[in-house]
Amino acid sequence: MAERSGTWPTSSLIGTLTEQERRELLHLGTKVEFPHKAVLVLQGAEDNDVLYILLDGFAKVTVDTADGSHTVLAIRSRGDLIGEFALLDGGPRTATVTAINTVVAVRIGKSAIETFLADHPDTRGKVIASLLAKMRTSTERRVEAKAWGARERLARLLCELVERYGEDSPDGVVVGLPLSQFELGGLAGAGEATTERVLNEFRQAGLIRTSWRRITVLDVAKLRSLWHGN
Repeated sequence: MAERSGTWPTSSLIGTLTEQERRELLHLGTKVEFPHKAVLVLQGAEDNDVLYILLDGFAKVTVDTADGSHTVLAIRSRGDLIGEFALLDGGPRTATVTAINTVVAVRIGKSAIETFLADHPDTRGKVIASLLAKMRTSTERRVEAKAWGARERLARLLCELVERYGEDSPDGVVVGLPLSQFELGGLAGAGEATTERVLNEFRQAGLIRTSWRRITVLDVAKLRSLWHGN
């Protein structure tokens, strides 16, 4: 299961900060709430003067390409930053971020965050490390899409979701993330039909149980063995 620092996942940027850094950073902005399906940032938009720190809820990061395809790149959750790329480099938004349930966040303006990071070099270093980690993950996903089949990619994705969002239950580990089958497949770089076929294989093998926007992993070790040797 996901390790947490206090109430902040250690895999998130905010989870890597000291208590003082965290408190000062969160006090820079204003708390805002977004309902399900609300857009926090829009791909191509020039409104690059704010970023968000997620306090609660989940948001998906998507891109639309020139050929009309719609791809889910990542999921952001408690402690993650949203919109920092465009804010820091001054360019347009590179992706759309949409709430997949009710999202609560702190909105921080460009001048406030720039002043804060200039005065707190240690925190700035952690923000840069977080950005590099996102870029590394993106690169790894592209490599996996070429080297691994959909079965292995979906098995790995489910194991990663268990690690970060898993909640123990009497039957197994529930992925506490309300993803549709399309969104799950997008994260694994698999089409919807392929995702449906592979998930059905996993169900028949007794590895998972699914219901509407809910996945319970029944055998994490066996699921991990499907990709761990690659």
